[in-house]
Amino acid sequence: MDYRVYRPDWRETALVAAASCALLFAVGYVFFQHAVWSAVAMVPGIWSPALYARFRRNRRLAELTLQFQQLLHIVSSSLAAGRSVESAFRDAVGDLRLMYPHPHAMIVREMEALNHKVHNGVPVEKALADFSARSGVEDIRDFAEVLAVCKRQGGNAVDIARKAAHLIHEKLELQREIETMTAQKKWESRVLAISPLALIAFLSSASGDYMAPLFQGTGRLFMLAALAVIAACAFWCVKLTDIRV
Repeated sequence: MDYRVYRPDWRETALVAAASCALLFAVGYVFFQHAVWSAVAMVPGIWSPALYARFRRNRRLAELTLQFQQLLHIVSSSLAAGRSVESAFRDAVGDLRLMYPHPHAMIVREMEALNHKVHNGVPVEKALADFSARSGVEDIRDFAEVLAVCKRQGGNAVDIARKAAHLIHEKLELQREIETMTAQKKWESRVLAISPLALIAFLSSASGDYMAPLFQGTGRLFMLAALAVIAACAFWCVKLTDIRV
């Protein structure tokens, strides 16, 4: 599996596109009170499957990074007990199955494939390099490169695995702290994005005559500009609060 790309099936793609278009149509109708203009507002829904695929890919990479950290803890313990690198990766599968009992756990499948390659004569560093190339995770790639150098020129594999696990742990902890600090701001940005929609919907239902000029003629152009500004602000808020380590 190439973890750098997430490919949803046609059902998932159709569901995401339909839900996005329905939501955008509802938002457009609140702003324009016209079916044709609301249909035009659905156009950005074309890109929703791509955004969804990127979201699912990022979540999968984060999960894979966490699982790889657990793998390194297990491998470093085995290496400290005197086992070889090949034996450490082979014995780690049993512990990983206990930690991740799901039959499709990513790290379990990858370690089973890695051990199968090693059993058929492929050097462990090459098998790990293949996994790192497909993972798209910088930490896995760095560990594979350092382990390859260690195997070629000699080095302390125990310290390498332990330090790599520690660095990944610190990185994940820092990411969690950042997410905790920005959680309130993310919630506030969502409320601010929804507030204009709720306000316009309320005024339209409570004072239809007062809002009527905005839903005809040049009034729709003002509403279109307002919708564009709200969308740009919401996008900018997402970018500001999306901090990656």
